[in-house]
Amino acid sequence: MAASVYNQPLFDSSNTISTLSSFNLSPLICSALVISVVLPLCLLVHRDFASFMALGPGGTPKNVLGYLRISYLRLFTLKHPFSPPLPIPGQYPADGFLLKLPKRPQPRPSVAGIAPHRQTDQKPSADIYHLLRIALYSLDSSMHLTLHPADAALVISQGWGERHPLAGCPVLGIGKCLLPEGFVMVYAPQDEKQIEVLHDIVRAAGWWVGGVALASESNAEGVVLTRKVDEHQCAIE
Repeated sequence: MAASVYNQPLFDSSNTISTLSSFNLSPLICSALVISVVLPLCLLVHRDFASFMALGPGGTPKNVLGYLRISYLRLFTLKHPFSPPLPIPGQYPADGFLLKLPKRPQPRPSVAGIAPHRQTDQKPSADIYHLLRIALYSLDSSMHLTLHPADAALVISQGWGERHPLAGCPVLGIGKCLLPEGFVMVYAPQDEKQIEVLHDIVRAAGWWVGGVALASESNAEGVVLTRKVDEHQCAIE
């Protein structure tokens, strides 16, 4: 027993080399983590912030705080903006304003953002844009409206629009949805015929939100409707 104890070396060089190697490798491991994880993450955030700023003014301040707010709201957005809104229990009237809509001939445009929520391509021509200036359209000539769930479903199915990412979505910390189920983006029109379709959709929005059938070319005077305003509709903020 004594011989075995005294035969052990006083200085174990192999363990020391292993310990020193581990100590010297730590900065290398940290550097590798920075290069492989932190740096790509910083680049991703930088590009995402640049995309947020490129959407232009509207909805949220164009600064870091505005970007952080939008990043938080992303946690609660719709997974499928082309899905129809859920009907409101006991809603009156049960049917919407629009009887039918033609199919939009173009494919759906690209859409980005939350606030602002922008259409990024299929911009209208200068002549069409000029015709639209008399109405309250956004910078990209699309528009946002609150529609009866049935009308919103028709607009979406026929390719004229899509639900806002936060439509009908409750947000943690607020305790309610910021936007109603039927809050939709209606795409920018490409010609005068499509402007007429948008006029019909606008009239449907006026009917649902204000209880008024707005004037059309065939009906020079608007008609006030006696309609119960459903308390389940979320306020737009």
